[in-house]
Amino acid sequence: MACYSGGAPFEHSSGSSIKGGTRVSSKADKKLKSLLSSGVSTLLLHHRHTQQYFERKTAAGKHPNLARNNIRNKILHTVFAVVRRATPYDPDYDTQPLKVPA
Repeated sequence: MACYSGGAPFEHSSGSSIKGGTRVSSKADKKLKSLLSSGVSTLLLHHRHTQQYFERKTAAGKHPNLARNNIRNKILHTVFAVVRRATPYDPDYDTQPLKVPA
């Protein structure tokens, strides 16, 4: 699904001697990609954990578009996890303490 939505990066190379960086596929579903990008923009405005993730990645020298693409993939993973588990979305899931077995 990440590939279909334009979130999976692929190596860009031409022949054997010229090697470029990674790029997302241009064959992605543009409507889905734009909807996910809008979701990323909203998360960056209103979701504290996403803002912290974005700031941490850009402070580490990553390009902002790379960080946005990572967030787009995180949205997809979250949606699929909620559907697979058949449980409602828990916004505090990543802040819950780990339970150590006794």
